[in-house]
Amino acid sequence: LLILRQGELVIQVAADPQRPLRVRTAQGEVRALGTRFLVSQQADVTRVVVLQHAVRARLHDGTELDLQEGQAALLHAQRIERLAGDERHRADWLNGHLNVLDDPLESVVQALRPYCRGYVRVAPEVRHLRVQGVFPLNDPQRSFTALAETLPIQVSQYGPWLTLIGPQH
Repeated sequence: LLILRQGELVIQVAADPQRPLRVRTAQGEVRALGTRFLVSQQADVTRVVVLQHAVRARLHDGTELDLQEGQAALLHAQRIERLAGDERHRADWLNGHLNVLDDPLESVVQALRPYCRGYVRVAPEVRHLRVQGVFPLNDPQRSFTALAETLPIQVSQYGPWLTLIGPQH
């Protein structure tokens, strides 16, 4: 049993019906069925993406959903939401890229924060802007520049320790 309190991990495990690997999060649990998968503990949900084979997602109330390769779901406190489309691009960070498709700006910045020096703040007015693109994780400033060129935002740097992202003036 692994307990994921925050962050994201990718696991590859062989099938063992006697001792299946389980990952517990705030919303529920994911049981490996001989597979490779991604689990991400986000603010109010757990994201599960099956990269190979299958997993079983389960809420604390017992609600279950089996997911096959390429499928994904969000585990909410009271329900499991199956996501449309192939979500395997969520694991591109293993290759040094953040690949997003119609994600809110706040979650894109959240994914870039571990690669930044200092504090990054996103103004409430722009947090929900939708983002699509592939961004390098080894150069977050280049990613912020690309975001500023494609969205109605302004990125302000105050030395190496403070980055503010807000609406364009």
